[in-house]
Amino acid sequence: MLNGGVAFSHTTALRLLGVELPWTEAHDTDLHVVSRRQEDRVDRPGVVSHRSRQSFLHTIEIDGLTVTSPARTFVHVATSLRLPDDVVVLGDAMMRRTLPLVTRPRS
Repeated sequence: MLNGGVAFSHTTALRLLGVELPWTEAHDTDLHVVSRRQEDRVDRPGVVSHRSRQSFLHTIEIDGLTVTSPARTFVHVATSLRLPDDVVVLGDAMMRRTLPLVTRPRS
């Protein structure tokens, strides 16, 4: 269980959301978490702790676990992808579902 100011994030959040990871990220088996405050950061082997500079962590709950929202998770992962095509693959994986996790903005 995580402290109140910490949420599962990045590829860990994708897995919890049931989203297929881009193949370039599939090897990442570390547990990723994010917090807003430095003092909430998790320091354990196998855990990658990220810090958000956002004033608010956008989260949802999945089976009692606090996870970054689908849109925030997309931003976290997309900014670390090496290939631009992987960003498209990630967005497609999040949208091609019976109930899409993210939607296109309406103009």
